[in-house]
Amino acid sequence: MAKTPTTITTTGGKKVSGYIENGKTYYSSGKRIGEGDTVTTSSGKEYVMKGGVGVPTGTDYSISRNQGAYKAPISTGKSSSLNTAEDAYAKLERERLKAQRKAVEQATSKLQAQKETIGTEYGNLERQAYIQGKLALS
Repeated sequence: MAKTPTTITTTGGKKVSGYIENGKTYYSSGKRIGEGDTVTTSSGKEYVMKGGVGVPTGTDYSISRNQGAYKAPISTGKSSSLNTAEDAYAKLERERLKAQRKAVEQATSKLQAQKETIGTEYGNLERQAYIQGKLALS
């Protein structure tokens, strides 16, 4: 089987050249890689050397390698997650404004009732003063 060139990351974080042959990884000098060294295969899967065996780390770089550049979604008329978030925010704002309007209406109604009470009381006091003035004159 052919040697596949690869890059090995040592436990010290240094990147060195190597190759994979028959499922085993070697430094370019031909020596097997060391315990704790990591290798990313050409398919994008990452392995770490443990007990003389390459153990998958669960990291798969092939996903990001094959996706290419990010492309913004084309509007299809359907609500995207961004539109959904904006819709939810707008709904909360409408509910908040509705609650504020209701509070203003209640306060206005209460003030109107107080105004009417004050007017009535003022009228009563005015009548009492008139009566007292008449009584004082008689």
